[in-house]
Amino acid sequence: MTGNADKTVCTCRIQPEQKKNEVESARSGEAIYKESTECPGGLAWNKRGKTVIGNGMGSGPDQLYLPNGIFIEPKTHILYIADMSNSRIQKRYPNGDIKTAAGQANGTSGKAPNMLSGPADIFADENENIFIADWGNQRIQFWQKDANSGKTVAGNGSCGPALNEFNFPSTVFFDSKKNIIVSDYKNQRVTQWPFSFDPKTSIGTIIAGGNGAGLNPYQLNGPTGLYYDEKNQILYISNEQSHSITQWVLGDYEPRNIYAGIPGRPGNSAAQLFFPEGLTLDKYGNLYVADTSNHRIQMVCPDAILGITIAGTGQLGNSSSELSYPADIAFDSDLNLYVSDRYNNRIQNDFSPNVNDYNAYGLKIAANNLILVEAQNDLDWFNIQLAPYTDDVTKNDERGCFLGYNDSSWYVYTIALGKNQSTYSFFFVGEMIGLDEDEKLPNRTFVGFINYNGSLDAIDCDDFILAKTYVTGAFTHQEQLVMTTDPLGSVAYGFSDLFTFSYTASTNNLTVQQNNSPSPSTPFLPYAVDYDGSHGIIAGFLKNDQNSRIKYNTTVILFTIDASTAAVTPITSWRYPMNGTTWQAGQTNAGADKNDPKFDILITVQFTLPNSYTIGGVRIGLSAPGKNKSSTAILQDLGFSQTFNQSGGILGQDVRITLQLTKVINNTNPLITGDDEALSGIWIGSFLVNYDESFMTNTSYLNAPPKTSTNLTLTISETPYYILNEQSPIARLPEIIYHDFLYITMIIGMFVLIFVIAEVMILPCVSWLIRKCRRNADDKYRTDSSHQSVADPDDAYSSIYDSNRQQSSKHKHNSAVVNNVTSLQRQQYTLNQYANRIEDDSQQLPTMWNRQAYL
Repeated sequence: MTGNADKTVCTCRIQPEQKKNEVESARSGEAIYKESTECPGGLAWNKRGKTVIGNGMGSGPDQLYLPNGIFIEPKTHILYIADMSNSRIQKRYPNGDIKTAAGQANGTSGKAPNMLSGPADIFADENENIFIADWGNQRIQFWQKDANSGKTVAGNGSCGPALNEFNFPSTVFFDSKKNIIVSDYKNQRVTQWPFSFDPKTSIGTIIAGGNGAGLNPYQLNGPTGLYYDEKNQILYISNEQSHSITQWVLGDYEPRNIYAGIPGRPGNSAAQLFFPEGLTLDKYGNLYVADTSNHRIQMVCPDAILGITIAGTGQLGNSSSELSYPADIAFDSDLNLYVSDRYNNRIQNDFSPNVNDYNAYGLKIAANNLILVEAQNDLDWFNIQLAPYTDDVTKNDERGCFLGYNDSSWYVYTIALGKNQSTYSFFFVGEMIGLDEDEKLPNRTFVGFINYNGSLDAIDCDDFILAKTYVTGAFTHQEQLVMTTDPLGSVAYGFSDLFTFSYTASTNNLTVQQNNSPSPSTPFLPYAVDYDGSHGIIAGFLKNDQNSRIKYNTTVILFTIDASTAAVTPITSWRYPMNGTTWQAGQTNAGADKNDPKFDILITVQFTLPNSYTIGGVRIGLSAPGKNKSSTAILQDLGFSQTFNQSGGILGQDVRITLQLTKVINNTNPLITGDDEALSGIWIGSFLVNYDESFMTNTSYLNAPPKTSTNLTLTISETPYYILNEQSPIARLPEIIYHDFLYITMIIGMFVLIFVIAEVMILPCVSWLIRKCRRNADDKYRTDSSHQSVADPDDAYSSIYDSNRQQSSKHKHNSAVVNNVTSLQRQQYTLNQYANRIEDDSQQLPTMWNRQAYL
């Protein structure tokens, strides 16, 4: 730090130069990386892991006996273990279930198809079918899911140098073309076999080595580990007996490259290896090697000449940071490191982030309008800067301090400031390092408060006052521990999976609730929190049922908290499940219980401003009265509108809409030559709007800078073109009159023609038909009467009387048709006829009948 000569800095330290990611060139094409964060990907590792499986040495389901190769299927996340001395393959599902996938569960070895003998390595597909390097039986076995036995797919079971034989197969790989790739340990070669195996004819093809054991680049020497970079057609092979790693480019006949280690020179320096075995490659091109007899895992960055130890201490041991002859390593799809810790009979993973990593366990920097604070755990101090802030380095130095930690075992998780505080102070929370993470210990988690009481004109670092206390109770290591304050910065609130606390700075009073009060019934892992003084919101991961494929659901909880008791009262919560139609469908959130930057959550409380409302949509229109310039030039009324909204969105804070007006003209030519044409015009509008920019989701709105108004910009312009609709008459007026005259004449002629036809042809024919029909009816009547006989005069009289009444009634109804003259003639004729008939039959009829015949 730069300051006055007579001023004492409270830490009594000199500020070191800022670290640089130095990469020193050692020789052409090779480099030295000092830290793993300098390598591609910028990954940071810690040398402390946790046991995934391995409850001591034995043959129980959760026990192992000198485990060797391991494999993690990237889609199912199933861990497969070659439990070598138990002669079986164990598989562990993501939910923790363990079962035997191949071999005998009790650890019995043998040569039968349902038995194995010291399996060295394994490869599996997403359907849980497995390939096994059956070391002691000199063969590669293929076991389908839940099968009771396997079948041989490479090797004939005999030990030898022939191409259909193995001499202790140590590693097996299965490529996308369904080729089986095997490292043949004592034959000093790597062979490739077709999956369609015929025990009588199938042989392996040498793709690497085969030139005897040696230290030359074109020779292998005890090939144990194997990784196939299929995309680049490169094999990475660990030579156990020559203590080196060979990079073998397939199809390249040039001398091969010694990628890591010094052939024939074992050792424990960064440039050396000691009986290396398993290896793997990450997506950034960094190589990882199980440096077995050095009890460590080495990271070899591209073109590096030195390795970086990322796990193990280099000394044999069984603590969480030590390894004992690690045999193999593997990554899951989330880049979590797994280690087969052979002589500790366990599989280790979930190595905690490096304590020097800036992002480990929360943010280390906070600021408001008075003070800016950064926790620098690698230097064991707080870097403090007081307002006013400036780019002037000299002035910054005058208003800054480096306040050292009271204890070098502190690791500060996070710091917190009040948004509206009036004091130069801050809270911090952290955990003591160097303790067993799995053991419940008191005085593990500490909470502190630092306040500045000095002059603001000349900053004196000695005037910072520190108060610290420990969270009461015994707890294990906390992967998730977050903290916030009220807006005035007077009370801090902390949240973990096991406890919550409130810390009042003025009284140095810490109150602890020894439970996960935001979610008492289900484990909840807090990742971010904010508080406005009355309500708070906390985000994290809520654990699902152990049989669920999705291990954790992202969850946000709205709550209140009592500062006097630190008791949290949840109000409501929101869960955010994986979206099944996007890339998220394959995510499981496995590993959310371990601190990892990929699970970082940032959350801020932003409440609705008074008298302000969100806008769901907007309607824009234009209207104006028309105008008549003359009887033949008219501007139509203007009136149109359009509504803008978006499903699931609200109007943004800045909306821009463009309205383009297009002129439409209707030109009607006159009917009479020489008259004026008629013009009619109207404006037609079209809107242009970018919905993605003008509308946003509720979440996006809350994350946007707060505003009390929404700006709507409407740009109106006229299009550079117009639409002309021209109408002309199809004929002039004289032509129309002439056509009308012809039409009327034609209609009159048609009526005359119809009349003539009716008078000359139709009416005479109708009259003739009527007369003909009447004559025929009368003749029929006379014929019927002449054949009638009357047996009894009384009957005849009655019959004739009735007939006369019917005929009389009929003729009354038809009087309009039959005239009186015709009636009298018929009556006279009928009387004569009946007189003759009476005379012939010697019968006398009553005179009454003649009178009533045709009334």
